[in-house]
Amino acid sequence: MALLVGQNYVRRHGSHDRLADGRSGSRGNPNLCRLYRLPHADLDEALRYTTQEAQVTEKILVRDRPTARVLLINKLDQVFLILTHFDPELGLPPRWLTPGGGIDAGETIPGAALRELFEETGLRLTESDLGEIWWQTTGRWDWADEIHYQTYTDSFYLVRIEDFILDDSGWTTDEHRDVLEWQWWSVSELIASGESVGPHGLADHLGLHFSS
Repeated sequence: MALLVGQNYVRRHGSHDRLADGRSGSRGNPNLCRLYRLPHADLDEALRYTTQEAQVTEKILVRDRPTARVLLINKLDQVFLILTHFDPELGLPPRWLTPGGGIDAGETIPGAALRELFEETGLRLTESDLGEIWWQTTGRWDWADEIHYQTYTDSFYLVRIEDFILDDSGWTTDEHRDVLEWQWWSVSELIASGESVGPHGLADHLGLHFSS
């Protein structure tokens, strides 16, 4: 293997040299490594080789997270979104989300949507208020460390509603920590803002819905 050690020099480690006592030669003994001066073209190739080798890292799936979410739409065709941090270990910037969250074991999709909506907004709806699933999408969030990632399947219900006052009394400690603000957005403003919206494609899908 070649490692860059200085301008136009690489340190080349032998892979088969062995010493009498059984220890490896160049790999185990830096003094046995040789320095080679390379022309620029060869140096570039050596650098690409070592860089590519360092980048070959297996991606690690942390979890798959199915969620149930509710798009609240008011009489002005604005959508209610919450700006919130990711879980701290992801190391990603905040993004706007609809009310909703993970589906518990044994819970149905509409049951999870109703529970999460009440916990996050104080609104009580019924399954008939939800209707059918409006949109379902799958994808992944790559963590900031570029190694870990998580996959998701988000199921959305679209519900038209009057304006309301958010009740955060049902929030968990993490939600009080992570939620930054909430806002009614027009879809055109949301798309033009360039704000991060989760999941990927939601803002564009809303744009298609309201333009049809």
